[in-house]
Amino acid sequence: MKALEAALVALLLAFLGTGPAHAVPLSYPSSQVSVTGGTQGTADAMCPEDRRLTGGGAFSSGAYGETTLNDSHPIDGPDADTKPDDGWRATLDNTTGGFRSLTSLAICAKGIKTRYVPVDFVSQSVAGIAECPGAFRLSGGGVSSEGTFAQPTVITNSTPYDGLDDDGRPESWIGRTAQPSFLNISSTVYAICMRAVKGVTPRYRQKTFTAPAQSQVSKPVRCPADQRVIGVGANTNSAVMAVNTMYGWDGPDADLKPDDGARAYIDNFLTFERSPHVNAICLG
Repeated sequence: MKALEAALVALLLAFLGTGPAHAVPLSYPSSQVSVTGGTQGTADAMCPEDRRLTGGGAFSSGAYGETTLNDSHPIDGPDADTKPDDGWRATLDNTTGGFRSLTSLAICAKGIKTRYVPVDFVSQSVAGIAECPGAFRLSGGGVSSEGTFAQPTVITNSTPYDGLDDDGRPESWIGRTAQPSFLNISSTVYAICMRAVKGVTPRYRQKTFTAPAQSQVSKPVRCPADQRVIGVGANTNSAVMAVNTMYGWDGPDADLKPDDGARAYIDNFLTFERSPHVNAICLG
């Protein structure tokens, strides 16, 4: 099943672009690389010059225990500023003896104002939390790490986070990484924030599912029918589990774009089941 979806992701690469007409035009450029066994590989997907990044994700073709995500985060391109608003980077550790594919997805919007808030933290410690300014709404987020193949980190949480105000609307992005040898590795969590657009309101969707012991499991979460995904995330709810994939999801519509929601693949290394969740931020 994972191999079939990897093939479908490769097929989508030929069709990704601007979606249907909406209040905020969106596009979904992506980039795929083949990662050699026993190495770490990186894929960068870049937004068109007239668009700004709202979120992104990473898709791995690896089955249970074969690959882990080290990075999935916004990056700055070769423009005049230093804002990480131009593209999305995904970094994968391939622990197999063969090739595995890695696809990076950038979600890009036209005609919006954005702000990018980075917060540094350390793996194995408390999570990092990056908060959007008051006039901005959370559109996405990601996590980067200084982990290498020899000293890897794995993403265990990269999701929207509602703080202490209990208003039910996430204003922050929370990130957590784990290190198998319990080393302290520097990491960064990013909140991607968009200024409010009249008549357009982000919706925050989450689906919790069961991850059986010592297996890989996948689940999508769908955006409302009149909205498109602008940010994706996943939370394992355990330091002994790993996010294998968090990516846009193409639903049963007529197009071939991962704009209908989000899908996560989670590896559960525990001997008992857990309840991870997948998140989609949607805009219409």
